[in-house]
Amino acid sequence: MIKKFVSVISKCDTNGHITPLSILWSGKDGDKTFEIDKISDTRQAASLKSGGCGMRYTLTIKGNERYLFFDAVEKKWFIEFI
Repeated sequence: MIKKFVSVISKCDTNGHITPLSILWSGKDGDKTFEIDKISDTRQAASLKSGGCGMRYTLTIKGNERYLFFDAVEKKWFIEFI
């Protein structure tokens, strides 16, 4: 697994809860936006496969489940991918 830093469009409510809405992926073929279809879980967790820790969101994007992390130390979003 590789840790890929991404930009995320999110909303933050009055209680400080962050909800990611879409992921902006920058790659060699240009930028792509992926809408998040569903968030099935949110918890504090470590990325055991690619390193790092923070808030982990279990997402469904186009029928595929992925982990999106917000690293509280680095203040960056990242996603694990093959």
